[in-house]
Order: sequence, then C-alpha cells, then structure tokens
Amino acid sequence: MSELDIERLMKGYGESLGTSSRRIVPRSSARPRRTGLVAAAIAIGAVGTVALWPRDATAARLRRVNSAISNARSMEVVSQLQYPSGMWQEFSRVSYLDGMWRRQSYKGIGLQITLIQRGEGTLTSYAGVPHATLTRSGLDESLPVEASALDYAKRGLAAQSAQETIRESAPINGVPTYIVQLDRAHDQYRAEILVDARTDLPIRAEMSVRNERRGDLMHYREEYRFNEPISNDRFEFKIGKPVVVLEEAESALAKRWAKPRQSLGRTELREACVTPDGTVWIVVTAPGGGQLEMLPTRIDGYFRLPDVDPSSRTNRRSKIVLDGERPVLVGFAPVRTVAIQPEALNVVWSSRRLESPGSAGAEGTDAVVRRVPLRRAKGKVPEFLTGLNLDRYGLEIPMLVAQARARTLRSTGDFLEAAEAFREAAEAQRRWVRYSAYRPLQEAAECYARAGRHEEAAECEREANRLLSERER
Repeated sequence: MSELDIERLMKGYGESLGTSSRRIVPRSSARPRRTGLVAAAIAIGAVGTVALWPRDATAARLRRVNSAISNARSMEVVSQLQYPSGMWQEFSRVSYLDGMWRRQSYKGIGLQITLIQRGEGTLTSYAGVPHATLTRSGLDESLPVEASALDYAKRGLAAQSAQETIRESAPINGVPTYIVQLDRAHDQYRAEILVDARTDLPIRAEMSVRNERRGDLMHYREEYRFNEPISNDRFEFKIGKPVVVLEEAESALAKRWAKPRQSLGRTELREACVTPDGTVWIVVTAPGGGQLEMLPTRIDGYFRLPDVDPSSRTNRRSKIVLDGERPVLVGFAPVRTVAIQPEALNVVWSSRRLESPGSAGAEGTDAVVRRVPLRRAKGKVPEFLTGLNLDRYGLEIPMLVAQARARTLRSTGDFLEAAEAFREAAEAQRRWVRYSAYRPLQEAAECYARAGRHEEAAECEREANRLLSERER
C-alpha cells in the first residue's frame, strides 16, 4: 500500500493537496438519528476507521459496534501519524454534536485548516489566509440518508479484504474491553481497535501498513471520546478573523464583471490583472454558460499555468457562476523576473481545450492575437480569488509558479537558472508541507549536475534525502 493510499484512508474523503472534496450535508431533525454522528465525522475526512474497518465486516460484534457508533450523541476524535524519528504528529481533530461538526486539520506548516459546519452553513479557515469564508448554500450530498456511517466507511475499502479476529483484552481502569484485529498478509496491514465492552464504542485504534515504495511500515493511531459533554460554542461561526460570505462575494463579482472587457467569438474576457511578481491573471466566461470558444494560450516571455475552473474545485451544492456563466481562470507567469508590471500585453488566443495539471494544453490552429490591458492588483494574489472560492488555490500559487518556471527553464536548456528556480520551489514546498520539498530539491540536483555544478548538486541531494527520511510535515 502506498503512502498516498494511507493518507486517503486515514483522512477519509476530506480535501487533500491540490484537490477538492465532497462532504455530506448534516441531517435535518426529521432524518433518522443513526445517520448523524460518524457519517458527519467520516464525511468531513477525519476518522481513520475508513482504514480500520473492512468492507465485508459482518460479525455480530462489529454490527454492535456499528450500531453503538451510529447512535452516539457526540464524538471527539484525535488522529495522529508517527514520523520515522518516533515522534507522533496530530493531523486531525474532530468534534461532533447533534448534526454540527468542527474539524481542525494539520497537513503541513502552510496547510492548517479549520472547518465548522452547522445547518446549511460551512465555515472554512486556512491559517495562511487573513479571513475565513462562509457558504450558506450547503454541500454536495455524498452519503444516502439511510446508510449507516460504518457502511459508508466500508466503501472506501472496496476489494481490500482483511482477516478479522475478535479477542478479549485486559480491563482499562476497571472498564472491560475487547479488541477487533484486522490483518492482511501481502502488505503487512494490521489494525487493532480497542472497544469498550459495556457500550461497544471504540476507545482507540492503531494501524500499521507497509509502504509499497519505500518498504517500511507506517504507523497511525486514533483516540475516541463518545457521549461526553461538548459546548455549543465550539460550533459557532467565529474564528478570530473576518468572515466573508461566499454567496455575497460571488454576487459582488458578478456585478463588477457584468460588462465584458473584450469578446472573442463565444468567449468573453471579464478580468485581466497583474500581481506585483509579474504574474498575469485572466478570467473568461462563455455567454449563456456554453462552451468556451477561445482561450488565452500564450504570452511571449511567459509560461502558462494550468487552467482553473472554480466550479470543479468546490464542494458546494451550488457551483460558481456569474450571471449564469461559469468562469475560468488562466494564469501566466514570466519566465524571468520582470522589473516593472506591464500595463498591457499581447495575448495569443486559440480554441484549445481546458488544460488540467499534467496535460499538454496544445495551441489551436486558429490562433489570434489581442492586446489586453492589465489592471494592477495590490496583493500577492488577485483579490477576486475569494469570490471564486479559490482561497486555497491562492496559497498554492507560489509553489505552482516556482515549479512551472523551473521546468520551463529546464526545457530550454537553462540548467543553472532551472536549478535555482527548483530551489525556490523547494522553499515554497517547505513552507507548505515540509518534507514535500524533497522532490524539487532532487530536480535541482539534477539540473546543477547538468550545469557542471556538482557541489551544489550534492548539497541538494543530501537535503532531499534528509527530508524524505524524516517525512516531517
């Protein structure tokens, strides 16, 4: 099993690096109570039982555990992973009470998130963003109302069978317990769930599995507290920073961009700006919400970032639209640093397909050039990102730009400049998820070696190996 698989399982269905997620909408008071508790916790991506319960668990004890969890009034879960140094790192803390939940997630230095959901509202706060956002439109429903939470968890392990064993365990502080043990030989998977024999509610869980790439064992654990008092204050939409209501911000953007600045066939240019680092951002829509006919494709001296469709990155029940039209964001960053922000640029447009990360995004044969005036944005990222529900994307921009610049320079044979750019990308990655900087450091080492700078190459390789061996976030 790969580390990516483990992250997916332990974090359930929550958002991960660079991707969006879907979460359930909490039940109304008329819905059956058994769907409320762990369904909410698992759907928000915090509960490691996704990794701990096999899909075909039918033993009577497991059914009792399932029933006990589904009928609990409240729950708190703390999830941890173990670094190779032996240190444990908390990466998720979830509280649930009567259809409300709060999750605090630590995925890295630059990726710390708080989610609070109650009723039809969800507040999202990133530690690196000076405001929080609140959506009142509800979230996509990904769990049938009548399904039990445990059944939903089992779906995450389709075809991943494990040998089940139920065994007695020594009492803990006078509390009788038993253990649900799951084993799978081919990847050394083992999970042990300690259960309170009086209530059939889990107390804690420990899991280990072999990483298929590195060959070592990864270790995770969780602590559970059921039916303990939790204050309603924990679920208030108050986070100690300004709160932006997304629907209001979206409506303000629609008014601001009501009149297209330019039109090319069935493509309308709504916004074009440049940030202080020289990155150019263009927003386009198609009349009536139809297919975009032309897209910004090339600017000489710049490289293009992957296109961003805000609606594909949101888990809101309502998608991002401006007067019925779904916007697309296209970014271009200068290959080399620009001293002065340009007031206008010649932009090549063509009928290419939307480019996703890793795709070619080839230029169409019907290319045309248009002069596009640029508004100067004041912040490091365009202020309209919030209205497009792209605050997380704004945090990712320094990494995306640095990596794309480095790869562009490498493709043109400018290996020394590429190496320095990969180092810049590594620093951006380090501020995001610490150990993830190892990959751009490896690429920097390769470029330094090709440029004949072997001492710098060895230095980058040593640092990459250290980060990868520590795997600290």
